[in-house]
Formats: sequence, structure tokens, C-alpha cells
Amino acid sequence: MKKEDFFEVLGEMDDDIVKDAKSAVKENTNKKSAWAKWGAVAACIAIVLALVIPRLIKLLPITFSAPKGMYKIGTVWETDQFTFCVVNAAFCYEYQTENGDIITPDDGCGFIAVEYSAAYARNVTLSKYVLKKGDIYSESHTAYMEPIQLTGNTAEVGNDYILLFPIPLSESDADTFSQSSYSLNVEIDTSERTYAKDFSLAQ
Repeated sequence: MKKEDFFEVLGEMDDDIVKDAKSAVKENTNKKSAWAKWGAVAACIAIVLALVIPRLIKLLPITFSAPKGMYKIGTVWETDQFTFCVVNAAFCYEYQTENGDIITPDDGCGFIAVEYSAAYARNVTLSKYVLKKGDIYSESHTAYMEPIQLTGNTAEVGNDYILLFPIPLSESDADTFSQSSYSLNVEIDTSERTYAKDFSLAQ
């Protein structure tokens, strides 16, 4: 090979190598740019979420989780001999019946009104309701007042009933009273055994 031809080939190789090198650098730079861009986007999203989520938590209603072993409101307790479900629970200063009668608690008390639905076999009786007090982190203790039992309009609402538990207002600030720290213990007798279950009264 002539010297001139050798240098010509070498010159062409240099151009190819330079082109390849430039191409590789450009591709690498594009990759870095893409990662930087998406990294910036991810950082922005993280900042927005950090600012927005705490505000949403304050605005959204918080659903109370029943303590372990307690049924939540609306959960049906069912066996082959009966069904029982706490439909609703609310604090009130007085209670108006379907007939328009007003029932008031003793002085210095309010009511926790518990609505429940129940259906029983013939040999089954609901033997006991006990209100318990205690937050989700502590043992419940038995309240000392017996409830007033009201029967709903069975023709319209089925087997629905109301229990009114008088609660001393001194147990809590009346303006911010909540039934969330109360639960209802129910005992049901059958010909074979006695069943017992706790229901959380939190909404």
C-alpha cells in the first residue's frame, strides 16, 4: 500500500471514530438529561403530596376502627338462631318517639340512643344489654345505668328497636360529647347456650 493511500484510510478511520465518540457522548448526555428531568418531576410530585395529604386528612371524615373483638356499626351478628345488628348510635339531650312524645333523661344526663335490628327463633331471648365505657386502648368497664327500651314501628321498619342509655354529662364536655368511647355488650340466650358480643358505638 502506498503511503498516501495509508494516510487517506487512516484519515477516514479517524472521522468514523470521532463521529462514534460524539454520538456516544450525545446519547449519554440525553440519558442524563432525561433522568434529571424525571427526577425533578418526581421531586415536585413528592412536595405536592407532602403539602396536600395532611390537609386532606383533616377534611375527610375519619372512619373509626372498632377495637379487636368488637363489631362495628352495621355489622350483622348472625347465627342459625338469630341475627342482631347495631344500626346507629348517637348522643342526644332528649329523644322524640315516632308518636311525638319527648323522653328526657335525669338531670345532668344525656342519652346515648342505640338503634338495633334483631330477628330471633322462638326459643331465643335477648337477655341483657350493658353499656361499657373505655377507649380503644383500655379495658371497658360496665356502666351503671339501665337503658330505656323503645320498640320501633314494626309495620314500617321491621324488627327495629331503640335503647336509650342515660349518661352523666360530667363524663365528658357536653359540647363535644362523643359516643366513640362507648360500646354495647349484648347477651342472647338460646335453649343451648348464652351468646355475648361487644359492639362499638363509634360512627
